[in-house]
Amino acid sequence: MKVFIRLGFGFIAYVPFMLRDRSFTVRSTMMPLHLVRAGITLSAMLCTYYAYANLPLTTATSLGFSGPFFTFLLSGLFLKERLGLQKVLWLCVGYVGVLIVIRPDVSGLDKGVVASLTANALASIGILLAKKISRIDSTSTMLFYSNLISFFLAGIVAIPVWVKPNAADLLYLFVMGVCGVSSQFFYLSALKVTTPTFLAPFEYSRLLFAIPIGFIFFDHVPDLWMLVGGLVIIVSNYFINSSSGK
Repeated sequence: MKVFIRLGFGFIAYVPFMLRDRSFTVRSTMMPLHLVRAGITLSAMLCTYYAYANLPLTTATSLGFSGPFFTFLLSGLFLKERLGLQKVLWLCVGYVGVLIVIRPDVSGLDKGVVASLTANALASIGILLAKKISRIDSTSTMLFYSNLISFFLAGIVAIPVWVKPNAADLLYLFVMGVCGVSSQFFYLSALKVTTPTFLAPFEYSRLLFAIPIGFIFFDHVPDLWMLVGGLVIIVSNYFINSSSGK
């Protein structure tokens, strides 16, 4: 339900800007990929919401740092981007950082952790599809179909669990919708002129915001292992990008 309303607000907020964009057109030869990408993106969003609802903010954000590693691996497999031995080794170090944050025990992984990692894998697939679509369609066209298709799919999912939102919920969802569609616009715009592996490291800047926000608004105090794991992930990512395909 929340995803459905958030997508609706985001779509409505972006329509005026979309109509002013001369590159926008509803015609597209990439409709099958638009449909697949929208379904994958919505699934990733639902998993992300579940993870954030069931994990501390800093933990969920730290696990989100595994996203770039999925992007690197999938880019090497499907976009034929060169990874090189050094990048592969630093990818492994990065996953060690993820394990430090998760600290799984013999009883198995928490459902929130599984949802977060699943969301990252799906989001990376969506990024690769977006890169392929961006070679033909404009950013506005991609945003139009991504949000419109996801909105209708989310509506179908929301029907059996619909709960009437209150005024405060609607305000939060409106802000989330505007921020979400703005984030998509800037990311897709950047994706048209560079590679997914170049953009992936910028996701780590979220840690700078997640820790103080989690502490101020949710009383989530990151422990030592979470900080160590996050640092390992950030350091590994730095060396991934400085190795230049070696």
